[in-house]
Amino acid sequence: MTDDLIYINANEITFFKTAGKLLGAEYGEYRGRVNVVRTFPVSDKNEYLSVRDSDYKELGIIKDLKKFDGDQRALVEEELRRRYFAPEITKVYDANEEFGRILWDCMTSAGKREFVMRDPANNLLRSNGGGVILIDIDGNRYTIRDPRAMGKKAMRILEIWL
Repeated sequence: MTDDLIYINANEITFFKTAGKLLGAEYGEYRGRVNVVRTFPVSDKNEYLSVRDSDYKELGIIKDLKKFDGDQRALVEEELRRRYFAPEITKVYDANEEFGRILWDCMTSAGKREFVMRDPANNLLRSNGGGVILIDIDGNRYTIRDPRAMGKKAMRILEIWL
């Protein structure tokens, strides 16, 4: 059995803020909290968005968010910014590897952060344009636009895994 993709058009769904200030939607018989997930998070940020119910079951796919009116598009874009919040690392104070984990102490565009990254082979990713994406043990993402600008200690660790 194959599951056919269900595409959601702008006139078929209405997004709203729930009482808890989360994203909700009314779509067919469903009314409640929804999650919007990028199916191609690096290359197509506002195309092919998966809309999922509160149990994370896919309701359908939005092919192109630009086809939605301003208010509806703004609600979805706000949810995407929250979900894919990825501060940029601007300075690495310290980066130490111990027991297969990397302990990072950095300044980011969102302030000073210390975080732990496990399994660097799977959580240190190259991004478009030569940058790097780091994913910590909580699933938070951090970006480094130019790894060479982070200093020798950070580069030694990054070079091993890239």
